[in-house]
Amino acid sequence: LCPRDILKENKTKFISFVSLILKKADVFVVLTKEMESYLIEERIPKKRIRIIPNGVDTKIFKPLEREATISKKTAMGYKDKRIILYVGRLVQQKGLFFLLEAFKYICKKYLDTILLLVGIGPLLKELIDYVDSTGVKEKVRFLGALDSPLDFFQIADIFVLPSQQEGITVALLEAMACGLPCVVTEASRPIVQNKENGIIVPFANPEALSSAILEILNDSRLAYFLGKNARKLVVENYDIDMVATRYTHLFESLLENA
Repeated sequence: LCPRDILKENKTKFISFVSLILKKADVFVVLTKEMESYLIEERIPKKRIRIIPNGVDTKIFKPLEREATISKKTAMGYKDKRIILYVGRLVQQKGLFFLLEAFKYICKKYLDTILLLVGIGPLLKELIDYVDSTGVKEKVRFLGALDSPLDFFQIADIFVLPSQQEGITVALLEAMACGLPCVVTEASRPIVQNKENGIIVPFANPEALSSAILEILNDSRLAYFLGKNARKLVVENYDIDMVATRYTHLFESLLENA
């Protein structure tokens, strides 16, 4: 089922949909506790809800050794660059204008920093126009939609997700699986725990966002600590094999009770 904000925006359609399938559905699978709570509010029995999160193939999404990272960075044209990475839709709720505002502060401190934005969406033209007006045009690159952002996760220094609302986004899990220190907002709890496996900042606060990014860029030990813990969390809780096993057990139990 889709995230809570989408459910709210389409509540009438959602309730009609639920009304049609409620009598036949044995189980509702949701990604988060928050989604479960929403369905319970809509009078769907808790015993018919299962929480199974998104998963990541941690055998593929993994950090490279230092020399391999340098080699790949060089091959991709980013030699000696500090890379801040965003992967996701280019929409208002992602807080991208605040990220661009924060990036202006960062460029004053580190001239070798670039911002890579992977994704497409209705805000693309507005974002490009904004970048053109801020004097950082040469340091911001819009990469469009990619079949897989793996290469960029493996060469980036920091992953940023400044969203107003989020579910358990696969992009964040992939970044964490690749050992990236992540800067996010409260929307990414409970995946990210502040100063344990990432840094949490308030939404719509470019100053706090730039401060958190600079803190990581200034402290390689902190970056390593956050990235190591981030990967550990994903391997232990969101590995695709674990998620697949949970679905297998669910299907088996449904067949046994059919």
